[in-house]
Amino acid sequence: VLTGGPLFLHQMSHIFFDFKGKRDMLGYDYWVSSRNNTLAQIGYANANPKKFKGYGGGIWGLSACDVPDGYGAQGLFAGWEDNGTLAPPCAVASMMFTPKESLASAEAYVRYYPKSYGKYSFVTGFNPSKRWVSKDMIGIDHGQMQLGIENARDGFPNRAFMTSPQVQRGMARAGFRITNEGAIEKRPLLIAPKQGI
Repeated sequence: VLTGGPLFLHQMSHIFFDFKGKRDMLGYDYWVSSRNNTLAQIGYANANPKKFKGYGGGIWGLSACDVPDGYGAQGLFAGWEDNGTLAPPCAVASMMFTPKESLASAEAYVRYYPKSYGKYSFVTGFNPSKRWVSKDMIGIDHGQMQLGIENARDGFPNRAFMTSPQVQRGMARAGFRITNEGAIEKRPLLIAPKQGI
């Protein structure tokens, strides 16, 4: 069973850095790891082990967001407990990893929970079990969502960022290399460093 932290932990770096098709000097593939975490979140919402209202059928997205008693972060393991609060912008921002599932999520939120979509876009968080909806739309959520969508659409944010000489030097120093392992969606997830790398 895959576990993982809040979605934002997997999205923030990927909206800028192009890790797709690359591994670092230890052999980690961050894009595959983040895609698998996103798929694990979708599977978790569909299984809905805590029986929260609204989970599944396109409704998913545990991340940092407003919660009924303030602000918090939800994920799939201890320390990031699921409290029934979902972050619609983060499900949509995952479009760079799961384009079909993230588009279906945006459509499901609008269709089944129209109050999750505010004046300009999705609210930062809502909890269907508690009938609570945040009044806030947070800029960082929406910037991340827009960049995630654009990276899924044509990859422009990644391409533009990766042209920086400083970024290129940093990637080289971290030992990132392009790999030729076939379809990215079918690559194995490396959860421990390869010996001798």
